[in-house]
Amino acid sequence: MQTVEKLSGIRLKNYLDFRKDPLTFLSQTREVADFVELGASSFVVHNPDTIKEILVTQASSFQKGASASLLSKTIGRGLLTSEGTEHRRQKKLILSAFHKEMLEQYKRIIVELTEEFIESWRDQDERCISNDMMKLTLRIIVKIMFGRSVFDGECEELVDAVTHIIDKSASDLFLPFPVPTFIPSSRNKRYTSGKERLEELADLLIEQAPDGDHLLNLLLTAKYEDGSSISREEIKSQVLTMLIAGHETTANVLSWMWFELSRSRSLEEELVVEWQSNHQQIIKSFKQTGLFLKETLRLYPAAWMLLREATESVNLSDHEFKKGSSFLISPYIMHRNPAFFNEPNQFDHTRFSEERAKETQAFAYIPFGAGPRSCIGSQLATMEAQLIISTIGKKYHLEMVANHHPVEAEPLVSLRIKNGLYMKVHERKQ
Repeated sequence: MQTVEKLSGIRLKNYLDFRKDPLTFLSQTREVADFVELGASSFVVHNPDTIKEILVTQASSFQKGASASLLSKTIGRGLLTSEGTEHRRQKKLILSAFHKEMLEQYKRIIVELTEEFIESWRDQDERCISNDMMKLTLRIIVKIMFGRSVFDGECEELVDAVTHIIDKSASDLFLPFPVPTFIPSSRNKRYTSGKERLEELADLLIEQAPDGDHLLNLLLTAKYEDGSSISREEIKSQVLTMLIAGHETTANVLSWMWFELSRSRSLEEELVVEWQSNHQQIIKSFKQTGLFLKETLRLYPAAWMLLREATESVNLSDHEFKKGSSFLISPYIMHRNPAFFNEPNQFDHTRFSEERAKETQAFAYIPFGAGPRSCIGSQLATMEAQLIISTIGKKYHLEMVANHHPVEAEPLVSLRIKNGLYMKVHERKQ
């Protein structure tokens, strides 16, 4: 039977330790119990079976709660922040933008925009690759979801806007009382400016939506099952959701892929052979690249933390929890748990091969969440990451710049590389 233990120590100190270093703090709670009560009916969950109950079998008894409410102040009630019936009908409508046929169309755009993006790269360039990946994935999401191109100066400005929004959102997420935006702190000023810039773009995208087979046209013309049209406010919320969530997470995963690739020349050589021999860039043929991506997502899941709040009293693994209880699930901590993964801190791209598939326990590996609130864009994200890294990787070798600062994970809304990733570009000899 699973145990529920209260976290020892002074609650204020525990809270401050969490704020200072969330990943280390959560890793330490793993040693306490399957359920760790942090206080005030707030729990950390470290058991795959219980995670399945929360995310899948009893999903209807949970909502995102406070985390969704906080993000809704920035992006409105879109797919990421809506709850219950509202979320279900939004997801049903938007799913068509992620069908297999649409993904095939997106594939061509992803490759074309990636090739165009690296045209300006030169041999021996030193670049902030993490920032480059942000700019590239932003261009891609705007093109495939809204049918519009984003240019250099505009792209830099929008990446900065997203960064400022995420910085404040992550800071406020675990504060008992988030700092009101009317207080003129530098963080609030940057956030307000970034929010205004993204809202301007969202309004412009809606007003000047081009013809074409993309999500924005779907939102502008579709109707719900009851015959009602989608409100302008909701369309704007969905646009803002895609602008932020649709590119930032993929960019972060790509940055971690470049980091790990720079640490293993043998892995890179193996992948380059796969990339250069697959001229049609058929994702199914990217077997080693797919394994490489899965292992990257294990060690560096963009969604490093999932939050759920019980909307009614629930029984989880033979324990009763009252309505309003909140549960924190960390894929980052689960994926590094030695109970579920051998040598969990070691990068091993063969870990998810067919021969070793049975080694991974269900719901111990959840890079995109699970159940009805799992990431709607997971297939697009995995396809995009593989196409981008293969398109760039078969032309360039990237190595860390000399005297690079220590590469550390920064758990904001998603898992970034703290202070960025800087690499030198080497053109491959054909």
